[in-house]
Amino acid sequence: MYTLEDMNLPYSSLDIYNSICTKIISNELAPGTKISEKTLCDEFKVSRSVVRTAVARLQQIHLLRVFPQRGIQIALLDIDLTYNATKIRHAIEREAVYFMFKNTLSDKLLNDLKVMLCEMKNLLKTPSKENIAKFKSTNAVYHLRIIHEVFSAKSLSLIYEVRIHMARWSNIDVSLLSVIDTLYKYNEAIYEAMASRHLQDALSAIHEHYECFVGNMHKVKENYPEYFSMEQA
Repeated sequence: MYTLEDMNLPYSSLDIYNSICTKIISNELAPGTKISEKTLCDEFKVSRSVVRTAVARLQQIHLLRVFPQRGIQIALLDIDLTYNATKIRHAIEREAVYFMFKNTLSDKLLNDLKVMLCEMKNLLKTPSKENIAKFKSTNAVYHLRIIHEVFSAKSLSLIYEVRIHMARWSNIDVSLLSVIDTLYKYNEAIYEAMASRHLQDALSAIHEHYECFVGNMHKVKENYPEYFSMEQA
């Protein structure tokens, strides 16, 4: 597969946006890190106008902060913003499960969830930093798979920013083994309740997973206070 560099094509503002966004989500560009227009122009070999278009878009979704005459900063995490994003995603997942129980709960969905549960269980057997990161990624896909069963990709584009802020927070700390072990147990409970066609048990397990996720958010803030903003969302 050819890349832009292979074909010697210029980078667009969208390319730059995607590159910076990916680095912010993965924490390669940590909260509070300072960058400059000139550095970005040199890195991507584009004009300031192209960089500024990408920066403006990232600023709109609260990933960058621009300070006139002082440069650009990777936005600090806002715990209220992340909490509300998690709450929205949680509500959508519960609605998806409720809809499926009232209509059709497919065997294909249950099989996909079972496969991902096996993947997560195997990753927990060797809790390296890499495997824990993979677990968190699979955990996110697990819940998106439930949502995708009811809501189209086009519809989910409406909560694009929600998903970004959840992923960003989740990648700050991948070392909390006890938490991901608990998340796995709730994922297993969700699957078993759905496979047994027990709606209330499924909804309860989803809620417990959400509570664990939010509780861990506060632990991460305690471990990395320098990454968090004191401002309200």
